[in-house]
Amino acid sequence: MRRLLPWALVALLGIASGLGAAIEVLSAPQTTPAQWVASVLAATAEAGSAHFTYSSITTSTNPALASRIVGRGLVDFTSGDVRVTEVDTDRQFTTGLLGARLDATPTVNRSQDIDIGRGDYKDLSGPNGVQVWIRFSLPRNPHADLGLSFADNAGGALDSISDGFEYAKSVRNLGSASRSGIPTTRYLVTTASVCGPPRHVTKQPVTEQQGPTTMWLDGQGRLVQVSYSLRIDEVRPPALGPDGSGVARLMKGRAAMTATLRFSDFGTPVHIKAPPLSHAPSSSSHSISIGIRCASSKSG
Repeated sequence: MRRLLPWALVALLGIASGLGAAIEVLSAPQTTPAQWVASVLAATAEAGSAHFTYSSITTSTNPALASRIVGRGLVDFTSGDVRVTEVDTDRQFTTGLLGARLDATPTVNRSQDIDIGRGDYKDLSGPNGVQVWIRFSLPRNPHADLGLSFADNAGGALDSISDGFEYAKSVRNLGSASRSGIPTTRYLVTTASVCGPPRHVTKQPVTEQQGPTTMWLDGQGRLVQVSYSLRIDEVRPPALGPDGSGVARLMKGRAAMTATLRFSDFGTPVHIKAPPLSHAPSSSSHSISIGIRCASSKSG
């Protein structure tokens, strides 16, 4: 699954408890939780560059819903250029006269992604080992999500606090902690949807509940690690068309996803270049509009 459901709506917490928690960490009364989060991202970007690793692990008693995504990369915060290598592992489906069935052996897919300016280069190398790149022109803000907004699943752990669909509602200091030998301070950030509280919609095939986000900051206020979790209920088969009905029946159940992003080696020089033209024979330009539209108040 790709950038698993970043539009998930979040259960709202009580206003009083949220404000009380926020006071514990905010240095000035006029600083809001959202401003605090923005200041952390700004302090991280001031490092100039970093290495990073990330993961998105989905577990479920239904193997059809389970998946594992891990990756690593480099980012130049100043230019917004980024390079990632990712490995995705999940179960694929085989369809035939007897309907759909889940493959017994997980499928492993490896990919590379290079983002420079508004150019997004995808490595479409096949099993024969021949490297083929395709370039997309996207409405990419090189500095959104610390440059990771289009870098495969690298920015998934930031979705809960910086994708525009949620905003930070409270921040609480959980005390000191260590990450890979680095002294950090751990914070718990609760968020709320810009569209308001989640509603029960009987016709919705998927329901989600997002948990709070945990952030680990070093002594300079930079983001060392961020992690959040999401609970998902596939309550009824989604509409996949006549050829996908068999697959839809296999996609029911509950799942839990945890996304984590960790930065290291702040300030280390990084060199990110576009693939040579000889390796990018195909170029595709797409006009994509990205925005937020809240669901109708009607429910069925």
